[in-house]
Amino acid sequence: MGYKFEIEHEDDILDAEWINSNKVPKLIGRVHIHAFVFNNKGEILLVHFPNKNIWQLPGGKLEEGETIEECLRREVDEEADIDIKELKFYGYLKAKGRKSGIIDYGLRYITKVKKIKEQTPDPCEKIMLTRKFVKPNEFIKYTKWGENGELQLKKALKVFKDSSKTPPKTL
Repeated sequence: MGYKFEIEHEDDILDAEWINSNKVPKLIGRVHIHAFVFNNKGEILLVHFPNKNIWQLPGGKLEEGETIEECLRREVDEEADIDIKELKFYGYLKAKGRKSGIIDYGLRYITKVKKIKEQTPDPCEKIMLTRKFVKPNEFIKYTKWGENGELQLKKALKVFKDSSKTPPKTL
């Protein structure tokens, strides 16, 4: 199996597990999709939500009738006004609330910046969110995700590095 840990979320504690996978699981419950979005310098996009005073990877909830790719493209565009390319799934969190009993899936992708656009207010938050590219060694300082974040970051960097390699030329 994967790495197990707890997440404090609002008034509940979630029993969570990180699972390395290149295949999206069968999803039963709430689904959130987030991505490590890399620019051409290898920096990671974070978005600041001032109402919660947190920095997060861009992403959000899968809406009814929406594909995972459509959701991720929409969320990154809404939150950061950035178009993305080359989406690669690399793992997920599965968490269950101790009080609520609700199962949450947090799908994780890596992707690359295609185009950075002029910022507009986030339609959900109704305010302009701050977008920022940070060096990988600054990720935990901003997100405060601890050991779980370090695990996800390490895996995302490996997938990014592997996806950035150009295939050898043949004669």
